Amino acid sequence: DVDLHIESQKKWIQDKGPTIETNIGYIETYLDPQNVRAYWEGFVSIVNKSRSKKYANLVEKYQEVVKAFPWPNAYRKDKFLEPDFTSLDIITFASTGCPLGINIPNYDLVRNDVGFKNVYLANNALNYRNANLSFIRKEDEDLLKEIGSQAYELHVALHELIGHGSGKLFFEDEHGKLNFDPETTMKLLSEGKIESHYKHGETWNEKFGRISCSFEECRADVSGIFLGYEPSAYEIFGFNKDNINDAMKCTVMSHLRKAVLGLKLFNPEMKKWGQAHTQGAFVFLHFMLKHQDPKKKAVDILMSAEQDEFWFVVNAENMATEGRRVTSLLLQHLQQYKSTADNKAGEEFYHKYSQVNEFFLKIREIVMNNQKPRRLDIYHELEVKEKEVVEKTSEVSL
Repeated sequence: DVDLHIESQKKWIQDKGPTIETNIGYIETYLDPQNVRAYWEGFVSIVNKSRSKKYANLVEKYQEVVKAFPWPNAYRKDKFLEPDFTSLDIITFASTGCPLGINIPNYDLVRNDVGFKNVYLANNALNYRNANLSFIRKEDEDLLKEIGSQAYELHVALHELIGHGSGKLFFEDEHGKLNFDPETTMKLLSEGKIESHYKHGETWNEKFGRISCSFEECRADVSGIFLGYEPSAYEIFGFNKDNINDAMKCTVMSHLRKAVLGLKLFNPEMKKWGQAHTQGAFVFLHFMLKHQDPKKKAVDILMSAEQDEFWFVVNAENMATEGRRVTSLLLQHLQQYKSTADNKAGEEFYHKYSQVNEFFLKIREIVMNNQKPRRLDIYHELEVKEKEVVEKTSEVSL
C-alpha cells in the first residue's frame, strides 16, 4: 500500500538521531524504465555518532553553502527542513546493491512538506588504498590512494544533502496559487520570464519519465563537484585551501572513471543506458569535453597509439577555474529544466549528452576487454548470546 508507506516515511523522518537506523519499503525506482514503480528493499545499520558530527556541521552550514549556486533566490527552496544526516555502518542492506549514500524518501510532497533524511553508508565506501585502479597514471593513482577516500566522503555529503536537498520546483496548488512570482522569476539560460511550471497533481518523476532518475543523480553529482570548492563545506571534512584542488581532482577523476567504466552498462544496439548514476556521470564528462576551452582543458582522455589503452587526465588548476565555469553552466541547464517542468527541452538536452559516439564506443570496447569481476557484498550474520551481540561465522563454501 503506497499510501501507507508514505505515512510510514513521515514517521521515519521524525525519528531523529537514532542509534539503530532502519527503513523498509518502496524506496528506489532505478529498475523501472518509467522511473515510477519502486522496488521493495530494507536495511539495518548502526549510527556512527562521532563520524556523524561532520554531517551535522554541514547541515548547519547549509544556508551558507547554497548561496554559491549559480542562480538567484527564486530557485532556492522557500524553507529548509533540516534533515537528520548521519554516517551509518551497514549490517544488512537487502536490495539489488548497496549504495554509498541515500537521500530519502523520494516522494516530493513528503520532502517539501515534512522533510527527508540523509545517510552515508561509510563501511560500503571504496578503500582506494587497497583498490586496483585502472586507466589512470601512476602519479594520479598515488594521489587517489592518499586522499581519494576522504575526498569522496566530502562529495557524497554534498551530493546527498545539498544536491538532492536543494532546488525549488515551481508549481501551482489545487487552488491555482503559484509558489513563485511569474513577473520576477527569470530564466537562467536566456533573458525573459519562465514560461512553464508544474500544474496541480504533476510530479517530477512522472513529468520527466524515464530520464528523471538519471537526470536528478547527474544534478546532485554536479552540485557536489561545484560546491566542493566552497571553504565552508570542505573545511568540515579536513581540507584547506592548500589541498582542496588535489581533493577535487580525486573527486572528478573518480567521477570520470564511473562514467567510462559504466559504458559496459550502455547497450549499443538499443542505444540505451542501463544505470542512472553512470549515465549521469557520462553526461557530465560529455558536456565538459564539449564546452571547456581547448587551451585550458580541465579533463581529457588520452588514447594509446595502438588504441588498446587509455588514461584519464584531470588538470587540478584548470578544474578549479575553467572546469568550475563549465560545471556552473551544466548546473544551470539541469536546474532550469527541473524547476520549470520543461520536460521537452530537458529531455532533448539530456539525450544529446547521453549519446555515445565512435570514440566512446572504442573506449567501451577497451573497458569490456579489461573487465574485472563484479564486487560481491557479504553481510554480517549477527546473533545474541548471553546478552551480547556476536558475529556468527560460517565455513566458506560455493
